[in-house]
Amino acid sequence: MLARWWLSFADCDNPGVCIVAADSFDHAVDRAWKLGINPGGEILGYNMDMRSETAAEADTLPLEELFDQEFMIARGYEKMTQGEMERIKEVVKDQDSDTQKSD
Repeated sequence: MLARWWLSFADCDNPGVCIVAADSFDHAVDRAWKLGINPGGEILGYNMDMRSETAAEADTLPLEELFDQEFMIARGYEKMTQGEMERIKEVVKDQDSDTQKSD
């Protein structure tokens, strides 16, 4: 079964978020490009199915659609601070190293 990946796009003209079904972060990014829902910029992402609270959150948003910043703020999300972005990068790096160890 494919995991649901939260991809957040920053540092671009059209920041936003999408959720893509894929078996890895790299495949999620590739899939977003192929679907035309990757606006460019730096990408932060994580596997939403790894934690029950984010898996439940994923159930409330459609797959494979780009959500703009205004949409996400209207749903109660806040813009991330630089410190929060750095923490997410560390989590993703840890997930990637765990995945590589199990391969």
